Amino acid sequence: MKPKQFHWGWVCITTLFAFFLGFLFHNIYSLLGENVFVGLFFPKNESVWEHLKLNFYSLIVVWLLFLHRMRQEPEFRWSNRLTACTISIFLSILITTGGYYLLYAGFKLTGIFLNLAIYAIGLFCGQWLAVHLTFHRRFPKWPGILCGILLGLTVLVFACFSLLPPDFPIFQVVEE
Repeated sequence: MKPKQFHWGWVCITTLFAFFLGFLFHNIYSLLGENVFVGLFFPKNESVWEHLKLNFYSLIVVWLLFLHRMRQEPEFRWSNRLTACTISIFLSILITTGGYYLLYAGFKLTGIFLNLAIYAIGLFCGQWLAVHLTFHRRFPKWPGILCGILLGLTVLVFACFSLLPPDFPIFQVVEE
């Protein structure tokens, strides 16, 4: 039996595309006249919470655009794709947030290039694990259903906390 190879091309292409999308998404809110509806999906200010939308929505777009081709191939079931997408998004958010707070709170290190590097590392790690899971694991249907519900709830949470942010540091504008 031939061992499955890892798809580094998918990891690199999807990571670069998600990074580019996040770069484009960063200023859409201000460019479109600070529309409330647009602010539900794109960062409204420089808080950490608002920047997590870059991870979330750029990876959603990547998974919708790049991985739709798997639809025709029976070995890539929707539950695998949806589970891998969800894992990719939340690992990316966890690494990005954890890396930022570790460097900022632990070492007082911050800056645009450092933040971009943390963002890129988070995207890469999320995509690496997701591509591995997509091509090398089979999930039953129930994790896919749960992940779909979780992604829907996350959209609602981002929208609610964008409109009414709590008074916690993650929701406050970062002064550099």
